Amino acid sequence: AAVMASPILTYGIIGGIVLLILLIHYYYRRLFANSIAKKLGKDLAGDLSQAFRKSTSIWRSILSSKPSGWGWVSRKRIDALRDDTDRFVQRLNDNFAKPSGD
Repeated sequence: AAVMASPILTYGIIGGIVLLILLIHYYYRRLFANSIAKKLGKDLAGDLSQAFRKSTSIWRSILSSKPSGWGWVSRKRIDALRDDTDRFVQRLNDNFAKPSGD
């Protein structure tokens, strides 16, 4: 009866319950992310476990449209790499391909 009489107390209890649920959620989220990250290890492309941990940190949402670390700098690097690769392939074609087919 006292809880229903005081809206501040009611909101405080609801806020406390929500906070407790969030704490439990983030605890298990970190626990499961770490167990998955241990299985990933390192690859030729880099440290996959570190990348996975970064993408599953507290401030990263599962609904995010871009993975962690993917921004304009990464995009610029990929574009530069693609351009370098295109020029290299074109140079190989110029040096070794014969347009006449001989």
